[in-house]
Order: sequence, then C-alpha cells, then structure tokens
Amino acid sequence: MAKPTGRTLDSLLAAALSVFAVGNLALPEASQTILGVDYLVLVAVSFSAIIVLRFTQLLDQNYVWVAGFVLLLSIVPGLLMLAPTAYGSEKAQSLLLTAIAIFASACFHDKIAGVRRTLVWTSAASLLFALFLLIDRTVTASGRVSVFSLNPVGAARMTGIFVVTGLAMIMSSHIRASLRLAILAGAVLCSIATLMTGSRGPALSALLALIAVVTLTMRSRDVRLRTLIVGVGAMGAAMVVILDSNMAGISRVLDGGDSGRSGIYSFTIAQAWANPTGVGWGGFAGVAWRWGSRADRIYPHNLMLEVFVEGGFIALFGFAAILLYALWHGSRSYLRTKNRVECIAIGLYIYALVNSQFSSDLVGNRLLWVTLGLVLVLSHPMRNAQPKTAPGQQPVHIGRPHDGATRET
Repeated sequence: MAKPTGRTLDSLLAAALSVFAVGNLALPEASQTILGVDYLVLVAVSFSAIIVLRFTQLLDQNYVWVAGFVLLLSIVPGLLMLAPTAYGSEKAQSLLLTAIAIFASACFHDKIAGVRRTLVWTSAASLLFALFLLIDRTVTASGRVSVFSLNPVGAARMTGIFVVTGLAMIMSSHIRASLRLAILAGAVLCSIATLMTGSRGPALSALLALIAVVTLTMRSRDVRLRTLIVGVGAMGAAMVVILDSNMAGISRVLDGGDSGRSGIYSFTIAQAWANPTGVGWGGFAGVAWRWGSRADRIYPHNLMLEVFVEGGFIALFGFAAILLYALWHGSRSYLRTKNRVECIAIGLYIYALVNSQFSSDLVGNRLLWVTLGLVLVLSHPMRNAQPKTAPGQQPVHIGRPHDGATRET
C-alpha cells in the first residue's frame, strides 16, 4: 500500500478541520452520522492518525505544546469542583477534541497551502449554505428564516463566514476584477441571508471582524481604496434593498436589543464571583434554575462567562491568555508578512471570537477553536520550514507578501 503523500494528508487535514469547524452549523441532525458513525468520531480519527504520522513535526512546534497544556490545565478545576453532569462530560470531551484539533492544525506539511485550503473549503460551504437558505428557506413562527430545520442563529453564523473571508480577501490582496466582483456578489448574498435569519450576534460579529481587517490592511500600500469603497457601497446597496422587504427577521436585527440576555449575564457574573473556583463543568444548570431545570443544557450565551462561572478564575485566565495571545501574535505576524491567507484567517478568527460572546457554548463554538489553531500555525513558522532550492537558485522565504506570490520586476 502506497504511503500517502504530503499533499494528500494536507488535503485530508484541511477537510477534517473544515467539517469540524462548521459541521454543527450546517449539517442537519439526520446527516451528522455516516454509515451509523458520528461524523465527529471520523474527524477525531483523522486528526489522531495525522498527528501520529507527523509527530516528529509537532516536536518542532513549541507553541502548540504550550497552548495545548494551558488549555488542558484550564479544564482541570472545573472537573474537580463537581462531578460533571452529562452536559459537563460533553463539554470536557469537546475541549479534549479541541486540543487535538489544535495539535492537528500544526501538522500541515505546507502550512500556507494547508490553511488556505481549509479557508477556501469553509468559505465555499458558507456560500453554498447561503444559497440554499435563499432558495429553499423556511420561515419560523416568529418570522425568522432558516433552512434544513436548523436554528436560525446557527444558520446566521454559517452564512456570515463568507462575508468576512470574501471581503478580507479583496482588501488584503490583488485579484482580477472579475473575481473581485464575483466575491462581492457572494458577500452581498451572504449578508442578506445573515440578516434574514434575524440573528444580531453574527451580523455584529461580521461587522467588527471587517473593521479589524480594514484596520490591519489600511496600513499596507497594497490595499486599493477603491476596492474598499466598492465593497462598502455594495453592502450599503444590499441594505437598501432588504430594508424594503419588511421581513420579521431583518426587523429584529434592526430593532437591536439583547434578546433578554442581560439578566442571565448579570446572574452569571454574580455566581462567578461567589464561586471563584467554579461550579463545575455543566454545573451552571444547577444554579440557574430560573432559566430551566437541572437537566437542561443551560449556558450563559457568552463563552468567557461560561468558562468563568463553571471553570473559575484559573480557567478564565487560561482561556483568555490563549485567545488574546493568538489575536496579538497573529496581528503582529500579518503586519510583518502581509500574507493574505493570514489576514483572512485573522478576520475569521475575530468573527468567531466575537460571535462566541453572543451565541452557543463551549461545545458549539468549534469555528473559534479551528481558527485559533490556524492563526497560531501561520504566526509561528517552523524553524526548519525553508524549502530546498536548486544549486544557484535564490531561496524563497516563507511568509512573503501576498500568499507567497513572487513580485514581477
């Protein structure tokens, strides 16, 4: 049996990361098993096999060992304070799989190409999902729009991905005019789909992520101001068109509000200060009885508050350190390399990070963990990453501007 090539394994890893990132957002419940096996099991097997095959490469990646150690150490206090409930055990398993995914993301043989492939497949899935939503949408009793009987919030989180990655690509690189227009059209469609779901969190997250991307790219001479103007103009035109539709979902976004979450936020903060070592993973349902029973999957709808109240100060500091370090180091790396893949990855990471403060829980925010790994991968080149060159050929450096495209002279 032939040994899989580096490119084959990179493609398998990119596919596994993409499925892990958005599977819970885009796949109907009936499609989350393949031949009777949960797709997450197949993803975990893929991650583990690639880690084993490229373990020697991992030994050169000091950052991933530190990140994995801090993440796993942050889980421990919540396990010790209270015997995990069924929901808590699910969270612990999800965090373990998250650590494995971060290790796996460091196993790309060609980091830039591997991360690019992951972003392309994830973005393509987002655009395809948005088209399905616009063509075959269903309207809920509250007037919000979804597809495949999925939660409208999850649908919005899925459609918002291409808004960020598409516009980040335009603003961070030189591309053909025809491709630029095609990406803009896709971003407009995904923006409309996101607003139609009536979910405020993903819409706000996409806006803040794009502001961050603009802030990063405007410091580069290679950014064309007219591209930014066209992009903003296209988004504005889309807003004008959809405002006339009077759809309940869009009206819900424009009305603002916090969806009644201010009460649970205040309660969570009070409980976290009263239990500095945490109430245990899944233990929030035991104290937040007013929002449901002890058996319910109750969470604060804010990732950092969830970590704080269930894992305590240690977990909060550990998670915050990893997330903020990736943001800081990734941004500095992009400003140094001007690599468009890195810019897109940072934009999507910020989108997932902001969105995690409004939507879902530790289990459901898989896009955040995948993009965290991708940003860390790109901002930490391997010490032995320089490719071999033929005699007399000039060496080509990893992390050069514009995704490795050579400059013409």
